[in-house]
This record gives sequence, C-alpha cells and structure tokens, in this order.
Amino acid sequence: RARLPSMSATFLSAVQKRQPCMSEPPQLGDPVTCANTPSVISKPKVIDSAVHVWSDGTPPFPWEGAPPPEALQSVATHESLAQLARQAGVAGALIVQPSIHKYDHAYVTAALR
Repeated sequence: RARLPSMSATFLSAVQKRQPCMSEPPQLGDPVTCANTPSVISKPKVIDSAVHVWSDGTPPFPWEGAPPPEALQSVATHESLAQLARQAGVAGALIVQPSIHKYDHAYVTAALR
C-alpha cells in the first residue's frame, strides 16, 4: 500500500476531523497545499436545477398556449421566483422556457436581466 506524502496526509487529517486547513487566501501561482486550499467543509450553494417562470399573461408578454391553472397564473413570475429564492436561501437557478410562451423567449430573456 502506497504511503501518502506528508502534505496530503495533513490535508486528509483535516478533512477527517472536519477542520478547515486554509490559513490564508491563496495567491495566483502558489502551489496547491493544505495551507492554501479552500476548506472542503464550507457550506455549498443551493442551485435550483429547473425553474419555469412565466408572465401574468398581459402584454408585452402574453401567453400563447393554454394558460396555466388559475391558482398559478400570477405566482410564477420572475419577481416571485427571486423573492422565494431569497427566502429559501437559493443562490441561483436554471430557468426553463415554459410551454405557455411557446417559442417566444422574450419573457425568459427579461427574467435573466
């Protein structure tokens, strides 16, 4: 069985103890060592992997297909998404084009701005 170099062993020891091993921020060109490697125990960002957003159906973003169920007609706007994401601690989202806007991506484009 191969023996780990001492720096790797130190890093693994810190990970196993769930202790960060970063003493200062790394600088460009620094060798990667336990002393300047970001901690693996930092809290990961939450990213929603598929969010549909749609307008309320009024111009300039009218629906082109069948409207969403009445209870959902005004709750999936990009403004609602942003507010709910902040409340839930979501850091980002992948926005998916909804069928009610067919091939018109204007609303999704506006949401991304």
